[in-house]
Amino acid sequence: MGVFRSIVLLTKTLPSLHVGYVQSNLEAHGFVFSGADDAENFIVGEDEIFIVKLAGENLFMIRLLTGSYWGMESFESFAATPEVQDNPALRESMKAAEGAILIDPHLVDNGPSTALYLSKLAAALMTSETSVMLVPPSWKASPVTAQLQSALMSAGTAADLVPHLLNVHIAAGTGDSFWCFVLGMHLFDLPDLGTHCTADDLETTQAVLQSHAMYVVQRGEAVPVGDTFTVPGMGDYRVTEPDFDPSPHAAFGAVGIRRADA
Repeated sequence: MGVFRSIVLLTKTLPSLHVGYVQSNLEAHGFVFSGADDAENFIVGEDEIFIVKLAGENLFMIRLLTGSYWGMESFESFAATPEVQDNPALRESMKAAEGAILIDPHLVDNGPSTALYLSKLAAALMTSETSVMLVPPSWKASPVTAQLQSALMSAGTAADLVPHLLNVHIAAGTGDSFWCFVLGMHLFDLPDLGTHCTADDLETTQAVLQSHAMYVVQRGEAVPVGDTFTVPGMGDYRVTEPDFDPSPHAAFGAVGIRRADA
């Protein structure tokens, strides 16, 4: 099973790509474009398909979609997330987008490094015409802002990307229970996280999942099943085998989390 790493920029009108603009944005953050055949960085292409190389070993394909992205992807998968449900303007921007820019790794996958350069390339492609950034592996949607562009472009490590690429997804369970998941962990070669809770501890559970996601991304490897960890101010928790079905994109599986005394 391949690792699904992808970012999509929804566009207000039909998309276009100006190589000089993208190259200039990248050059402003230390990328050098020499034009040589063996250059560390290059952008080539025309019409609707472009190939980009960054830092010598990270290849990406950019495709311009001259039609609604929702003809190929489920709108409801993104619309069901709390960020979109609580932001009607974001939802409307997503629905109104006339095109999209699709950015995917091409031929080469360097794990978390790919996610880092994928994010920088997405930032370089952002303009006043790109309205929403989608992260299909985690069903995350974010308005395109100067702050988002700066955060992606200046990211120095995978952990810097956690707030922008990962997504806490909430699903109804039985009775008054809920399932909470952190989706998109496979972007960093890690298993997705999940647990169940009640409405009373939903907020705490989300905070625990987010805290543990940041920790393991910084650590660079998953905490083994059976080990415990402490979340400051929230108590001790144990990593367990999952008692839920992992996301179809979870190339590295999933683990559960529960209170250590449960």
